[in-house]
Amino acid sequence: MMLDLNFEAKFEGGNLQSFERISPCEYDLHVRPDTGSNSCLWFYFCVNSIVINKPFLFHIIGFSKITTTFQTEQTPLVRSTSRTKWEHIPRSQCWYGNTIPRHKLKTQCRVLSFLFQFDKDENYFFAFTYPYTYSMLTKFLARIKDHRLSYTKIVSLGRTTAGNDIQVVLISQDIHTMQPLVNTAAAIASLDRSSSNFTRSGISTSTVNISSSIGTGVNRAASALSSGNAATAAGTGGPTSTSIHGSPRSANTNFGWQTKDKRVVLVTARVHSGEVPSSFVMHGLLEYLTTNDPRAKFLREKVVFILVPMVNPDGCSAGNYRANASGYDLNRCYKNPSLEFHKEAYKLRRLFLNLILSYKGYTQYLKKEDAEAGFTRQVLNKSLLDVAASLNLTEDLFAPSTPDSGATRDTVSPPQTSSASLFKRSVKASDDLLISWESGTEILAGLRLDYVLDLHSHSCLSGGFLFYNPDSCVLCGGRRHICELVFPTLLAKKCLAFGAIRQDDKVGVQLRDTPGSLRRIFNLLGKQYCQDNGPYVYGMEVTNSHGPDPSLEHADLNVRLLEEADDEDNETDADERTVKPVIYTPKHWLTIGEKIGETFYAIYSSLPYPIYE
Repeated sequence: MMLDLNFEAKFEGGNLQSFERISPCEYDLHVRPDTGSNSCLWFYFCVNSIVINKPFLFHIIGFSKITTTFQTEQTPLVRSTSRTKWEHIPRSQCWYGNTIPRHKLKTQCRVLSFLFQFDKDENYFFAFTYPYTYSMLTKFLARIKDHRLSYTKIVSLGRTTAGNDIQVVLISQDIHTMQPLVNTAAAIASLDRSSSNFTRSGISTSTVNISSSIGTGVNRAASALSSGNAATAAGTGGPTSTSIHGSPRSANTNFGWQTKDKRVVLVTARVHSGEVPSSFVMHGLLEYLTTNDPRAKFLREKVVFILVPMVNPDGCSAGNYRANASGYDLNRCYKNPSLEFHKEAYKLRRLFLNLILSYKGYTQYLKKEDAEAGFTRQVLNKSLLDVAASLNLTEDLFAPSTPDSGATRDTVSPPQTSSASLFKRSVKASDDLLISWESGTEILAGLRLDYVLDLHSHSCLSGGFLFYNPDSCVLCGGRRHICELVFPTLLAKKCLAFGAIRQDDKVGVQLRDTPGSLRRIFNLLGKQYCQDNGPYVYGMEVTNSHGPDPSLEHADLNVRLLEEADDEDNETDADERTVKPVIYTPKHWLTIGEKIGETFYAIYSSLPYPIYE
């Protein structure tokens, strides 16, 4: 009598809920849904007590998506104790459907079936794709620490529910000796002590409560504080164009232009724990930025890169596909995150707000002509407009069919409502305006945040694409729209896998109307606080499976617009050109990370230095 195989998934990142022996050589394997949700796609399990030289048929049941790239090119991965390199099971041994009657009773989604024959008596591991665990990340970052590089610093945004660090890698030349450009203590001294505080403890935070409301009051107060006039901050009058942010820089401090010139780029990955390719893309970017490549050296001199390699470490460790340890999809929680249940999103949102609130150069405009003049005066925007002209990007290219309501107005009124009513928040409005830096991140205060890039992987496409925000403008519609297209276009020319972009035309243009994804919420917060001069925010989607070789370039390539954004029930070719696809491995995702770095070099090398804004 043939003995049962033994299945295990009680290890980091493992996922298998149960198994059922159907016949001596056939098993139904049920994947465990995420903690507190029905989301389910990731699997990773071990088989031992095996029987050699007999073909076994396995059916993986429980996917929450109707369609994935398993129906075309993707196949499960396998490795064993003695053969540690992951390999794809041959396509001829896999199929994807739901034709067996007993499976139809269990799920409406398709079932992944594959044949496999064990040839050695050892442990075998099967996975959805190449695992990249929290432990792997921690070991990688430990090696970076051991090198004691002058341009890398590793800090934490705090600990998660499960006690894992939300680790952050800061990369910039002389990062260990950088000082904040904002004199936080001076700002506190000029504020009402009843609404602000400054604390130092074992884990220090710097806290500044700028105001309890958004609108003209905040604009006047922040403008007055920037000039060091606390009396004016309490006044009631206000000009038509006011500075809305920024604790004052000390008038007696001589900051070198190199520090003042530095820009900020924020890149995040693995908010969805099962989207493992995003970790390899991040890994590739991190490695590129720490090399001796002259372009990487230039970027370290001019930019501070904030890399958050694993936003959701608890979900990664638990083997979830999307949810964190509390059972929430964090990429739907950025609108109003809870410190208790969505701590990861809360901390990242706080970091974003700290950056845009502490920079002193943003201005609110009431008239379109003033806004456009101010937009063009910003060094990055001016450079992007020049690059866009060289790329033949025009205002009507991919113009959104339903523009943001503010984009077509000649004037805009300053917001009069509190943030509590504007954002439909259940907490006080002052929470958004309370600047609180985690230990080690306060050196970022006063620097300008230019770009935010949120890395994901997609289960239904080949190649990759960028989600961008077609409604990121307030008064400078056409100009801002052109600038939005520069980064995707440059990336497409450098990386053949990224020949497409998508708009988000299924959501509203106000915070109360939109899903709480990082890209959408950070875009709308940028508009609220910075008008047209807020950061450029993108979401990157890369395939789990196959697509054009990302190492290939195409200088004449322009991006095309993909329709039906967020349609995850139909497999989509992100690139329709006749390019022979390759099956993606970590090497290809690492290359995409390098190409992202090269694209940022193309942008920042076009800026004039030194920068005075």
